[in-house]
Amino acid sequence: MIRCRSISLTIKNDRSKRTKTTRVGLLVGGVIFSITGSSLSDKADEAWSQMKKAEREIDAICSYMKDLNGVATKFDDAITKVNRVYMDHMDRLSNVVEVLKKTDWDTFTAEEKLITENTALLVNLLFNMGKVQLVLASGNETEPNKVNTEVVNKAISDSETFLNERGLAGAF
Repeated sequence: MIRCRSISLTIKNDRSKRTKTTRVGLLVGGVIFSITGSSLSDKADEAWSQMKKAEREIDAICSYMKDLNGVATKFDDAITKVNRVYMDHMDRLSNVVEVLKKTDWDTFTAEEKLITENTALLVNLLFNMGKVQLVLASGNETEPNKVNTEVVNKAISDSETFLNERGLAGAF
């Protein structure tokens, strides 16, 4: 019986040691979990912050692309219209020179002279429109390029004014 008690005591002592070890283990585990959890929380906060920054950058890029698309579309419409008028005038001028075989300015009718003059002016207008930069490079990698809206709008306005003043706006 004593032997049983000693075994029983030994077991009791082992349990007591295990209980103390378990308590200490849980305490240390809790501290480690708290530190790990805090570290993971900090990492999650950092990832969230980076995601929000990326979202702002993406929104800025999308806005830039929408602006560029709008300006480019308007410019394309304007230059296409001027080109159609030019191609019509070029066809008519080619007819005068190649079919009618007129090469002496003095033999041109008033209409043929006007076609020639308009064709030369249209070439100049198209040349100037071709020089327009739709985008201004920022020169700095951290800043986005800028849509050259003011210059593009002026080129479009100039082309419309030219076509209206020459009576060519309604042609196309």
